[in-house]
Amino acid sequence: MDVAIMGHYRADRLVTALRRHAAERIWLCGPTDVSAGMGPGIRYRHLAAGAGVDDVLALWASIGAQVVVPSLYPLEQEQLLHTLATAAQRVPFGSRHAHVHPPAFAEAVSDKVLFHRLALDRGWPVPEGIVCEDRAQAAVALKELGPPVMVKTGRSVPWQGRWYLTGPDDLGAADGMVFPVVVQRVCRGEEFGVELLTDRGGTLRWPIASFGPLDERCMPGWRMRVMPAGLPTAVRRGLDAFIADVTDMLAPCGAWQIDMAVEAGELRVLEVNGRFGGMAHLSRAVTGHDPYQALATAALGGEPPAPTAVRVAAELPLRAGANVPEAGDGVRAEVERPSPTEPCLPTHFHRTLVVADDRAALARWIRALPGNAWADHVPLSRG
Repeated sequence: MDVAIMGHYRADRLVTALRRHAAERIWLCGPTDVSAGMGPGIRYRHLAAGAGVDDVLALWASIGAQVVVPSLYPLEQEQLLHTLATAAQRVPFGSRHAHVHPPAFAEAVSDKVLFHRLALDRGWPVPEGIVCEDRAQAAVALKELGPPVMVKTGRSVPWQGRWYLTGPDDLGAADGMVFPVVVQRVCRGEEFGVELLTDRGGTLRWPIASFGPLDERCMPGWRMRVMPAGLPTAVRRGLDAFIADVTDMLAPCGAWQIDMAVEAGELRVLEVNGRFGGMAHLSRAVTGHDPYQALATAALGGEPPAPTAVRVAAELPLRAGANVPEAGDGVRAEVERPSPTEPCLPTHFHRTLVVADDRAALARWIRALPGNAWADHVPLSRG
């Protein structure tokens, strides 16, 4: 069978998984050719990041794709999510299928303004916010909600199209703000995330990860992240209800991820993405089940096993060249380095994955780090 991977984000992990399922030909389709070094049977077809539905349909027809699996790079290709969803509605795949989200889900998670409006309609526990059509409305919302606030453009990519405002002067200095926007009260507390995979058989969840205390940078990858992490009982029930409502109403098909916070013992859903997020390394390390292996299995009609935590892991933002404790005592550590399929990893510090048999061993390893091992910009990561 011919499988088309749309995008290049961690495509090497998908290729490895698809080969295990005896995929005959694998096509990498996107603006960047990352096929070099992936072995035989890998073919590349260019697809612009801004491609339209007709472009996608023409590409699928030309390569005879029987199965389509998205692997969209967040910084370039995220808005292709809705394009793929629309295209998949217009082409028959016979006994195979395009393992892509339906248009309603893709649209909701690709537009923060639309998601906020939908959340208000459904009663989802999002931060208090106001949709604004211009700067004058945003200024009123900032005053009404009380600074600080977070302003989010509807359609944006990670780390862009959002502003942390502490007062009216910040609003006036915010360049590149495209309206409408949603102005939200800034949440305090601890940030968490979870990766999910929804298919015909239901929804798999990887363990909850803690991203540490929320801060104005809105960059969880710059903090220490730990998996598995526990949630208060009421918060977990709220999360269960949210996931059930999303799956019932929007019927996701494929990978997705929830970014959330616990503030004063209450759940706040910050964002939903229609792909796996930054937790995939932790998810694989903690459960032994790679989310991308599960995605490939589901896309080819199989039933991936339910992931459960069998060890603990943390991602630490450490200074490049830092001296770290030796492995041992059931602990291993490895630096996560940028690659052609994951170019967004930082280079000014090293995110280091530390995996341990138990929490005590992990804690001992972290406590043994010298004080100057931590990246300069992340003092909160030691908390």
